[in-house]
Amino acid sequence: MSATARTSAPASGALALRDGEIAYCLTDRAANALEREGIVLDAVAPATVRTRDGHACVQMPLREGYVRLDLTGVVAAQGGFSLRRTGDGRSADFEDITGTIGLDGAGVVSAGVVSARRHGADTRVLTFTNAGMALFLTELRGRDMPLTLTEACADSLARDFGTSPLPAGEDLAIASGTFRLLPALTGNRASAPGRLPLRCDGPNGLSRQALA
Repeated sequence: MSATARTSAPASGALALRDGEIAYCLTDRAANALEREGIVLDAVAPATVRTRDGHACVQMPLREGYVRLDLTGVVAAQGGFSLRRTGDGRSADFEDITGTIGLDGAGVVSAGVVSARRHGADTRVLTFTNAGMALFLTELRGRDMPLTLTEACADSLARDFGTSPLPAGEDLAIASGTFRLLPALTGNRASAPGRLPLRCDGPNGLSRQALA
């Protein structure tokens, strides 16, 4: 199932995200492992590669996103990221990045994986938790969320490169992002659902009662 299909089913009481971006920044361990294998991090347009505090990052603009009144939702990005080996040109592109999370706080990043051996196969590539996420009056924020490589993604990388640069269970990157809500909470209703429950914390965070 494509990322578009995951975000197009009807839902009631969903608040639309207006704009924003999410960044995946390689951990030191992941950067060292990729360097040993001659693999570089690249971006799938319109995402871009930037450096933050000495870490290679892919910044992806929001494609669409929704937050329900019960604090579930979805965040989907434009573009994606690519891992490319400089020696032989082998690569794996991860497109249609979509992050979802269940009510238990356990989340997954799904992507269409495109390589010489796979053509858009939808794969659960990374896992995360909702720690570091908060919903405020005007925006949704996520900070310093480790993204852990799944077994399916490690197996896919092994097929593409001969061996996976990181084993399953290792953190590939740290995710951060900020997304603006449409100006008025009242009347802001999205036609698509999400599955991303957001923990509302901090002095300015919304409560379930405030959204009721």
